[in-house]
Amino acid sequence: MTKSDFSLNVRTKNGVVLISVIGRINTFSMREIISELGKLIDERQNRLILDFEKASCSKGYAILPLVSIAQRVRRCNGDLKIFGIKEDLNTKFSMAGISRILEVHQTEQEALNSFYRED
Repeated sequence: MTKSDFSLNVRTKNGVVLISVIGRINTFSMREIISELGKLIDERQNRLILDFEKASCSKGYAILPLVSIAQRVRRCNGDLKIFGIKEDLNTKFSMAGISRILEVHQTEQEALNSFYRED
C-alpha cells in the first residue's frame, strides 16, 4: 500500500473532531485510524466522528477494532459516530454488528447534530 492509497484528514467543527478516511480500509490502514483515534482520546477529545464518504473496505474484519475504540471513548464520557458509509461498507458494518454499537448517520450534519441532542 502506498501513502497515496490511504490518508486521514482531521479537523474540528463546533467542538467535534471529524476524521475523514480516504482510501481503502484494511488491517494496516485501520491501525492508522485506531492510532489517530487513540491520540485524540489521550488529548481528551471525546466527541469524534469518522467520515467514510471516500473510503472502501474489502475485508469486513478490518473494521472490528472500531468497537474497542468506541468503548474506550465512552469510558471518557464521549462517543464515536460514523457517517457516509457506502453500501458495501454498510453491509460489513451490519454483519460485524458494528451498526448496533455505533451510531451511523447519512450526513456530516446529522452526525454533528446528534452530539447536541445529547446535551
